[in-house]
Amino acid sequence: MAGVDLQQIGFTYPGATEATLSNLNLRVADGEAHALLGASGAGKTTLLNLLSGILHPTSGRLLFDGDDVSQLSGRARNVAQVFQFPVLYESLSVAENLAFPLHNSGVARKIIDERVAYICDELELGQLIAQKPRSLSLFQKQLVAVGKALVRPDISLVLLDEPLTAVEPRIKWQLRQTLRRVQADLQVTMIYVTHDQTEALTFADRVSILTAGGI
Repeated sequence: MAGVDLQQIGFTYPGATEATLSNLNLRVADGEAHALLGASGAGKTTLLNLLSGILHPTSGRLLFDGDDVSQLSGRARNVAQVFQFPVLYESLSVAENLAFPLHNSGVARKIIDERVAYICDELELGQLIAQKPRSLSLFQKQLVAVGKALVRPDISLVLLDEPLTAVEPRIKWQLRQTLRRVQADLQVTMIYVTHDQTEALTFADRVSILTAGGI
């Protein structure tokens, strides 16, 4: 995992007359559960895309463990992301979905099997490993999506982009508590992006509020 340091980050979209983010400073410690809270239009998605490498800052520096990654691709940064709606391969089983990122990285079969078993144990997915996504509830699908983000041992940062938006209200608490437990167990650096203050306050060690392009 990595500590994340944003130093005077600014970003202006091409053709825009005003900056979306301006002189933004934020430090997220290695292994921290951090929530980024803000209303619609506050710049959450832009900041998330800067962290993931989809966008690059117009000014300032983005550091992972002291190394400047501002202009690196997301792949080079080893960042994983969980989206509002689970992104799974419908033709693959739960175990195969979890193993997919490791296969892509050329990891040995023995290590893949060990890592998948470990993540299944952490997320209590053991009884689902042979099932296909179509037979899973939305809650279970999102757990598998979280597992895909965590399965690579070289991941520096996990970004959670409003991961409970599509989940039924009655099980949001359950999923949030599962995420928090796994984060604490694995000491994963996580940034949880949301507009919901209850989600932010019940998940994070610290909460940053994003407004008017700054913290």
